[in-house]
Amino acid sequence: MSKENKIIKYGYQDEVDTLLDNGYSTYKVAEFINSKADATKKISHMVVQRYKDSMKERDMEQMIDAGEDPAEIIISDFRKGIRTNIKKVDNAIGKATIILEKLENSEDTSLQLKAIDTLIKALDQEKKSWLSLVQNGTRQLKIYGDVNIKKEQNIKLLLLSWSKHLCPECRKKISNVIEIKEDE
Repeated sequence: MSKENKIIKYGYQDEVDTLLDNGYSTYKVAEFINSKADATKKISHMVVQRYKDSMKERDMEQMIDAGEDPAEIIISDFRKGIRTNIKKVDNAIGKATIILEKLENSEDTSLQLKAIDTLIKALDQEKKSWLSLVQNGTRQLKIYGDVNIKKEQNIKLLLLSWSKHLCPECRKKISNVIEIKEDE
């Protein structure tokens, strides 16, 4: 059995859920909670991340139980993120181009350098956004895979449990089918 998350253990769920829903990072959530918490009830950003992942896993399990496919939502969110990042990059390049065109005939190289520096910073920030998008998508797909593995294991256990009520020959056939599926 898994260890109880400190957020649940210390009763921080409502506050953490609110902060996460408002877009706070796991670092900021931990920092905020720790600023108000007793010294013995401090949490790390990883505790917040594990809590966040467990909530996503719970939500995915509920979606699967309701007959929905979380993979479609993950892919849709990923595509939205890609489109958003592309727009931000296009916007940064457009702004820098306008600034550089205005400064093209200018003798003030410090302004040109400042415009280039602004563009580099904007593109660097977008690089971080792309990385974050990929990491988030990877994390969500892992959670989705874990949920599916857990469901499959539950089905296998259920089949083995039911097979106890069958004749020995049928029980062996079910066990063989489950073993063959595990090998694949």
